[in-house]
Amino acid sequence: MYRHSGLALLLFGGAATADSKPVFDYTFASNCPVCKSFGNTTLKALYGADGIADAVDFQVHAGVRMGLFKDYECVLEKPGCPMTRYMLCALDTKPANIMAYLNCWNEAAVIRWPYTGVASRAQACAERSEIDWQLISACISSDHGDQLMEREATYFTERFPDFAHAGPGKPFGVPHVYIDGEEMGAKGWAEKVPYDGYVHKLCGTGIKAAACHSPETAQVVV
Repeated sequence: MYRHSGLALLLFGGAATADSKPVFDYTFASNCPVCKSFGNTTLKALYGADGIADAVDFQVHAGVRMGLFKDYECVLEKPGCPMTRYMLCALDTKPANIMAYLNCWNEAAVIRWPYTGVASRAQACAERSEIDWQLISACISSDHGDQLMEREATYFTERFPDFAHAGPGKPFGVPHVYIDGEEMGAKGWAEKVPYDGYVHKLCGTGIKAAACHSPETAQVVV
């Protein structure tokens, strides 16, 4: 499932209509160590939990903002955010396969300065997740790629004004999760909420998923 809003929400999920589902709104950064850990554990397990992917409207956003010198700024990336750009082009090309792409990306180590090998890793993850690499490559150097970055930066700065200030060392506040508009985790620290806490919260919206009947999640309080 996929759709654009005016702020380029990137969605993946099951077959039911989005209006009937609770919204899991996830903002992350491609090279953020905490985001990788969260994505490789809690998010992967949650999306893979029995029935959750079909019952929940997962929305994915990138943490990107305009930098001091009028180029995009992201967590542990070169100016211009090439890792994020590849990620957004992959999301745009085949959103139904994005979890496979994210899992591949998160399983690999953080890319350190001088941030080489970004394209080769993106290609490997595209091939593993069966997303057309040629379409991603075309997106990277296109006006459409520029539009994806602009829309995500607009979303991020409007949704997170406290984290919209450019400059080295300024926080991005990712990973960040809202479920039906409710911020998850004390001070927005989504990584502090356990897997069972997310399942309990989603199941509390009334979704029908086998994971909701797990005894491990029955007594969890978020």
